[in-house]
Amino acid sequence: MTSIAELIHLAAGELRECATAPTDLRTAHLRQAASLIVDIREQCEDPSGRGPDWTGKSRTYRDALASVYRQIEDEVPPKRLRQMKSQIRYHFSVIVRERIGDDIATLDLFGLRKESIKDTNRQAAEQQRALLETVGFLAEDTDSTNAAARLVHGALYLVKMAAEAGLADADQATREGIRNSLREIAQRLPELATAPTRIDLAREILQSIEPGCIRGFSGETRDELSALLVAITIESGRLQADLTGASRLTDLPTVS
Repeated sequence: MTSIAELIHLAAGELRECATAPTDLRTAHLRQAASLIVDIREQCEDPSGRGPDWTGKSRTYRDALASVYRQIEDEVPPKRLRQMKSQIRYHFSVIVRERIGDDIATLDLFGLRKESIKDTNRQAAEQQRALLETVGFLAEDTDSTNAAARLVHGALYLVKMAAEAGLADADQATREGIRNSLREIAQRLPELATAPTRIDLAREILQSIEPGCIRGFSGETRDELSALLVAITIESGRLQADLTGASRLTDLPTVS
């Protein structure tokens, strides 16, 4: 059996690779790091004596996880490290459920919501489509007067889906990622007519919101996001009116 000290070292190595890897390889490194960290959970005792520390509550586990992050904090920019910490939580959840499998008694004992692999994959696919729609304008190499419209449609779809999904265990970091991305869209909207700026903004959105990590929103948060989207819609309409002489965004709904 690999020792906890070795697992800490290996997990830190995967996160170190993730921080500098090309975009298409980051998820693989992140999932491998998560798998190694779940190995640590399996070797730790649950504080309530229920068996392995599947929910990551024991002091031994938390100290080990802190050690993983300490090994890379001097090498990874703070913003990137925060993003990885937020994104890896989703992989923890998936891997723990995979390890427990169909053991309903254990799932109930730890209060873990049982989801079929099919349902999990379907949710991940829906969330991936939302992100792809949000950044669909990445495929355009030249300036486009429709960039603002496409961005708002994608952002709206993303937020509506997240608000309506009602997924359990709301993740504050993820909610902040979505909220901050929308704020950035609102602030930088006048620049969105240029392809380079659209690409930069899209990357920021993708780094802030990991597929499958979206959680449900409270009514208060939905109200804030709805107001933000209304403001973005209005400003987008003005931008398009300036560029094309007519707004194409009048049919956008709001989050409710």
